[in-house]
Amino acid sequence: MKDIRRMFQYHGAEHKAIHCYEAEKELKHENIRPFSTIHPRCGTSFIMIVFFISILVFSVVPSIVMIFVPSLFEMQVIKQKLILFATRLAFMPVVAGLSYEILRLNVKSRNNLLMKIVNFPGYLLQMITTREPDEKQIEVAVVSLKKALENESKE
Repeated sequence: MKDIRRMFQYHGAEHKAIHCYEAEKELKHENIRPFSTIHPRCGTSFIMIVFFISILVFSVVPSIVMIFVPSLFEMQVIKQKLILFATRLAFMPVVAGLSYEILRLNVKSRNNLLMKIVNFPGYLLQMITTREPDEKQIEVAVVSLKKALENESKE
């Protein structure tokens, strides 16, 4: 769809502008254009990391619950589901925290083979959610980035 493609182009422009800023180059069109639309700390990559960490954590949580609540199998189905729901809810901050730390580690260990493997699904998803932007979209990304940096410096 045309509107979604345009949104993906803005997403790509944002990534290009951030790459340029991180490379400490002047935020102008000719400097931004060569950069990639894929970024290691993208929210899209974060979602993929959360997805995989959730699978890992929540495949272990029922076993942990069984250790502390051995009579789980004897309980009614409704009580079982409530306990599992409560444990998943309790472990959500753990999943979010682990995911965030992995995303931060991506910056420091970008060339590490393990981090390349961890990043790969997020990069694949970004290949879907970003497109090459036009000049106007890059201009919007630059204005947005400058405004965000301005607001950050005030704090």
